[in-house]
Amino acid sequence: MRTATFAACGLALTLGCGRPAQAQAYGPRQFWLAPAGTNVFTVSGMYSSSNTVVDTSIIFPNLNVDTYVVVPSYARFFGIGDRLSQVSVAVPYAWANVSLSTANRGVTPSKQGLADSYAHLTVGLVNTPALAPAEFGAYMQQNNPPVVVYGLMAVLPPTGDYQNDRLVNIGTNRWTFRAGLPTTVRLSPNWAPGKTTTFEILPSVDLYTPNNDPAFPEFSIRGRQVGSRLAKVLAPDQTTQAPMGTLEMHLTHDLNKKLWVSLDSYSRLGGETSSDGTAGGNQQAWTALGATIGGSPWSKARLSFTGAAVPCWRATTTAPMAGNSGFSSSSPSSYVDCVVRFHHLNHKAALSRV
Repeated sequence: MRTATFAACGLALTLGCGRPAQAQAYGPRQFWLAPAGTNVFTVSGMYSSSNTVVDTSIIFPNLNVDTYVVVPSYARFFGIGDRLSQVSVAVPYAWANVSLSTANRGVTPSKQGLADSYAHLTVGLVNTPALAPAEFGAYMQQNNPPVVVYGLMAVLPPTGDYQNDRLVNIGTNRWTFRAGLPTTVRLSPNWAPGKTTTFEILPSVDLYTPNNDPAFPEFSIRGRQVGSRLAKVLAPDQTTQAPMGTLEMHLTHDLNKKLWVSLDSYSRLGGETSSDGTAGGNQQAWTALGATIGGSPWSKARLSFTGAAVPCWRATTTAPMAGNSGFSSSSPSSYVDCVVRFHHLNHKAALSRV
């Protein structure tokens, strides 16, 4: 019966789909161990208030954007050889309400549509055996792994809504490739439900392909739309972005067998943009801090709520914007992020043992 308890812990408290809508954090307890053959269906709802839209690597200095995102996703755990692996796919849909902090120049105030889709593959590197439910429970109890490490490879194809006559788009019109190293360190004596404490760290780097159709919005001068004509002269032929490094960290702790909490940190560095080879001087450097509360309302489900904000910022190459309380255009301003995740687990063989 104790083996079954550990197996249930692996299902009820650890599984996630690792599905950021673009650059948002993966969240705590997303890369724990699970039995091979487990399926996870997730629906996430996210809200952010910032000068970014869905992809936080793209910043609009003079805009205030309220973004709502719904992300259905699916993940499956399986074995590659004897290593536990996971494949995950997500298709976000977003609503963005835009307002200007300077004079209005014809920017569309709101829009909605598909954001760029997301897919990843994780492959176990350290203490990640691919095991059936019964073997998984015994492994967690007897081997009590002190650390779990995966390799992460992700891709975000340009499937989102994008038009080159908009200043703000939900899609990005480029490919993003990501490599990461999700690592979980057990701080508690064991993985027993209700008694687990972990430190989780996920360093990653994003690489971006060029955008060969940069956006150049229409605007009016004395009531005349001139954007389409000026675009031929002023719009760049190509925009590029330097690699962006990300460091995500979580300190999680069980309050009891059904409820857990986490302190969260999410930092980004890099990502300077260039237009036709001319650097924009807008490298990012910022950190968001937040907290998560999660639990298992019933055996096949997990529910969590995350709130985060940017309480500190640092500009590397750009001076603070005038009239914006010292925020730099290279950092999200007034960034607030709220995420609600609901996970449904499908693994009858393991759940029937509880």
